[in-house]
Amino acid sequence: MAVELLPGLNKLGRNPTNDFRISDPSVSSFHAEIVVEGDMIRVRDLGSTNGTFIDDARVQEGVLKPENVLRLGNVRLALDEVAVTPVCQVPAGGPATEAASIDLAPRCTYHSSERASYRCENCGGPFCLSCVTVVGQGKFEATTICPMCKGQCYALPTHSAAEEKPTLLRRLTQTLRLPFSH
Repeated sequence: MAVELLPGLNKLGRNPTNDFRISDPSVSSFHAEIVVEGDMIRVRDLGSTNGTFIDDARVQEGVLKPENVLRLGNVRLALDEVAVTPVCQVPAGGPATEAASIDLAPRCTYHSSERASYRCENCGGPFCLSCVTVVGQGKFEATTICPMCKGQCYALPTHSAAEEKPTLLRRLTQTLRLPFSH
């Protein structure tokens, strides 16, 4: 089994509300999160019982590199490059920018014409700024509440791939999968 890392926040754990569910008793319900951001892949333990490890060193937070092995409890994960099949084809002779201009960002559950700015950590619903309730300002950002289940929402990345400077690591992180092994 493999999971495909997405740009931004990727939550892993036994609970089905995580982005990637790992059904292993050594993995906590909300075990860790992986953030793919620019040229970096950051891993953060979410208070798990059996720990999060990079190359057998227990970490609370660390940077994951392609040569590292990530372990959540007894589950080992490794970065693995896979071939990616394009979602859409550019017509022969057509501009190469045509494929990049398609907006694949999630749309708000209640306002389908609006791009989602937030995703609920609990139910996974995508919402625009006018749908979420802002209940306070935390140390780094505002706390936002889901209009459906009242769970906490996190901000989705707001930049487009076309605005980013292409680097080898950025291209790799968009095409990497984490294969599971016990």
